[in-house]
Amino acid sequence: MWFSVILVSACWACATATASNVTTPSQQSLKGRFFRVVTFEEEPFAIKSTSNNETTWRGFCVDFLDVLAYKLQFTYELLEAHDGHEGTYHEGEGWTGAVGDIVHGRADMIVAPLTITSYREDVIDFTKPYMEYGIGMLMKVPDAHAHHDYWAFLKPFELQVWLTVIGCLLGVAVLMVLLAAMRSAFTRGALSDEGVNLGTTVWLSVGWITG
Repeated sequence: MWFSVILVSACWACATATASNVTTPSQQSLKGRFFRVVTFEEEPFAIKSTSNNETTWRGFCVDFLDVLAYKLQFTYELLEAHDGHEGTYHEGEGWTGAVGDIVHGRADMIVAPLTITSYREDVIDFTKPYMEYGIGMLMKVPDAHAHHDYWAFLKPFELQVWLTVIGCLLGVAVLMVLLAAMRSAFTRGALSDEGVNLGTTVWLSVGWITG
């Protein structure tokens, strides 16, 4: 998963240019300009505090925005996303959240831990991601000298569940044998299922469940 600072297309090159100390014409064009910047609360990137009816923001993204404004010499007003979220697309309603603020012209750029997706790339421009992270699972390394339980594969389910599964398998197998015998009797042997027995129907039932 990737996080990125999002700016409108006119400012995208400027954001990437700040990674170096080279002054470009795009940087000069931002000098003295005012931008409406939208964000949403998510620690530790953007943390909102309210005191005496005044809202202040702090966090990694806010510090990043301050440095960006200082180097590019522009001013900004930091606003909260329309519904306090990243933004999703709803059929018939359009984009919501921070992405919706950009799409509908309520803001000029987003500075927030916004996940990069292909759907969002269709309507806004992303800078290069400044953080990547993934979700994984951790487990203890097994002891080489520990006793190995060869029946460990049965542990995900309780005994009652396994008995129910086995009962269903046997029930379906017996039912298939009975139906085959009834079919042969009703047709007086014209339609005979000679290969149908309890063993084959059990394996067939197991194949259906595990297949």
